[in-house]
Amino acid sequence: MYNNKVTAEENKRETDIANRYTLNIAYSNLIDSFTISQNDDKFTTSKEQEYKANTYNKELKISKQEFDNVLGVNGKIEIQSKDGTILNTIDKDTQAEQDEIKVDLTSFKIENIVLETSKPQTEGSLNFEITKAIAKDNDYSIEEIKEFTNLKSSLNVVAKNSDIAVLNETTEMVTKLEEPSQKVSIELENNRLSTVTTNEAVAIGVTLENDSIDDVMFINPNFKIIMPKYIEKLDIIAVEVMFDGELKVAETKVYDNEDGTKTIEVQLEGTQTTFNNPIAKGATIVIIKRYNFRKNYSNYEYRNKSYCSEWWWK
Repeated sequence: MYNNKVTAEENKRETDIANRYTLNIAYSNLIDSFTISQNDDKFTTSKEQEYKANTYNKELKISKQEFDNVLGVNGKIEIQSKDGTILNTIDKDTQAEQDEIKVDLTSFKIENIVLETSKPQTEGSLNFEITKAIAKDNDYSIEEIKEFTNLKSSLNVVAKNSDIAVLNETTEMVTKLEEPSQKVSIELENNRLSTVTTNEAVAIGVTLENDSIDDVMFINPNFKIIMPKYIEKLDIIAVEVMFDGELKVAETKVYDNEDGTKTIEVQLEGTQTTFNNPIAKGATIVIIKRYNFRKNYSNYEYRNKSYCSEWWWK
């Protein structure tokens, strides 16, 4: 969801959220029906501000055994829209797989549904799960979206005896929203290096992962690689971006640090709008370099001390 503003239309992805509810029935002889109504979902911020969420129902799941036990052989649950239109009905003829009834609601693209039950035949519990999707399109800016911390969902439950409401209460579910994370990996493609002669065409691969909705889309990323101090001379032969057609190399620099180490800094430009495939994982920046070790480091175990600096975008 946090990526939607910079993701190409064909690559936008929805986020599914499943909430599980339990309807406890204590006095079945006093209740003729239950009406369970969804309220509008809300995004909330740390400052307790609320914004309407663009969500819709995808699936309703309920236990076949619990349905039969509580509502009886002639029981039913009508799934309705807010205006009373019947979308589907669960009854004795509804098929179940492994004791689970699944009702696909995706095609209706409806934000709020109402469940209307027949008269319960006995005391017990009725567990059901509703899966909703946070739609891939929204009207909020990137800055507004970054402020959203939770998705608040609620149901209103009314139990009736004839036309009299004997129960009327609301239950809330709060789902924490987690921002996609930055995942970067680095790999030295040749670990058999000479301490005597010049090491030619040594490749370092830096991968910016963006193959799933959990990953950020990178915008003008910049990274640094700190090379160990026993490298005396370092030349960059080439820098290439692979597995990504949206990022390109803008600038590459090599400079000395006060502690004797050297830094390779690469500035990329471009905005990612497409998720990569799981095999490639993400854009891979291949740095081809040549370097020599200092002469007084002829006997040692080579260790490449590399790390990436903070990533940022403008």
